[in-house]
Parts: sequence; C-alpha cells; structure tokens
Amino acid sequence: MKRLLKLGIAIISLVVIILGMTKVDELSAPINSESQTVSHAKAKKKATKKKAPKKKSKPAKKKVTKKKNSKSNSQQRNFQPEYAVKQQDEVATPVRYRWKSSTIKYKLDTHSDYYRDIWQTAVDNWNQFNVIKLVKANGETPDVHLDASTAVRPEHSGLCATTFYNQTRLNNLPLLKVATAIVYDNTCNDHKYSKSDRTRVAEHELGHAIGLGHSDSDHSIMNPTPVGRQITNNDVEAIKRAYAS
Repeated sequence: MKRLLKLGIAIISLVVIILGMTKVDELSAPINSESQTVSHAKAKKKATKKKAPKKKSKPAKKKVTKKKNSKSNSQQRNFQPEYAVKQQDEVATPVRYRWKSSTIKYKLDTHSDYYRDIWQTAVDNWNQFNVIKLVKANGETPDVHLDASTAVRPEHSGLCATTFYNQTRLNNLPLLKVATAIVYDNTCNDHKYSKSDRTRVAEHELGHAIGLGHSDSDHSIMNPTPVGRQITNNDVEAIKRAYAS
C-alpha cells in the first residue's frame, strides 16, 4: 500500500514538472510576430452599350447642329494632373502602417522598360510632396519591390502585399518589414488602359506600400478604383500623420 502511495506521489510530481516546463516555453515564445496583408486595386468597369428601343417613324424635323468639343473623350480621360488637388476632401485617407524611416528603399523588379517608366513616374509623383523619400536600393535589401505581372482574377488591376510587425509600433502604427507592389498587365490591356491609367494604378499600389489603406473618397488615388483619380491633399496629409515622428 505504501509503495502504491509513493508511486502515485511520484507520478503527480512528474505531471506538475511537465506543465511547468510548458508554461516556460509559452512565455519564452517571441512576441514580435509578423502579419501579412494583401490589397487589390479594382479595374474600372467596362461601359456596356444598351440597345435603344425601336421608335415609330415621325415626320422629319430640322436638325440642330451642336458645336463639337475640341477634345475627344479619350484625350479628356487620359489627362491626369501630376499634383495634389487643391481642395480638401471631406473623407480622410486611412493609415494602416509605416516604415521605421521616412527614407524608403525600392527596387524595380520588372525588366520591361515600359513598366519601369510607369513605376518611376509613380515614385516621382509621391516624392514631390517631400514627406517620404523613395530612393533606389543600390546593393542593399529593398523595402519595396515594384513589378508587373499577370492577374489571376480579371477584376484586379494591381496588388500590394505587405508584411508588418504586430508588436513593434511607431507613431502607434505597426512597422512594415517588406512590401511588393504589382501592376497587372493583362487586366490593363483588357480594359485598354493608357500609360497614364497604368500610372494611376502604380501610384495606388505604391500608396499601400508606404502605409495607406483604401479611401472612400471619389477623388483619392487610394479609392479602390484608382483610374481617373489622383493624389489628393488628404492622401498627403495621411502620410504626414504617419511619419510625423
């Protein structure tokens, strides 16, 4: 009986020791875990022509000729200002995360001269506001990768994948570790996007890469459908808030 009692005590002691070791392992686990998010830019919906119902023939009326607009619709659509709009938007642009420094290194991964020029224009357009400084990585590990690729889903004109630290924060924002921004060539071709349209998509994805989220504003480049929009004052103010310290 005494032997059985001693054996029981020994087993209980062993269980307590194992549980204690498990707790130590849990406490020693790293708290600075990483998270990843993917943001997409939506392609502008194609306009579908509706067939007009047949009308009954009426007596011919004298035609009134209207003065034609000097600019074609395509010229008007393709014109995009390269600066922030003057008026303040009522909708604030959200900030999701930021880099540790306002100097952010980027690398052009695409070998296409056409898309390298698009990305360089998008970089210059963000740099002109002198809030963050996007610089080419020269032999260093880049923070942001800029590329062109093929979309799996035809409604996406671009993508930005970001990895950030959950626990490490600056200005109360999670710190980014790496970001990859892509313009989808096949979607842009399918929607007959001009070079200017593709630059808007690039600006949108680069906006995600430096810390901005999607905006509900109809003017902001961070609207989920960026074509036909531009970098607004509210987008710039959001970057200023994110990198204030």
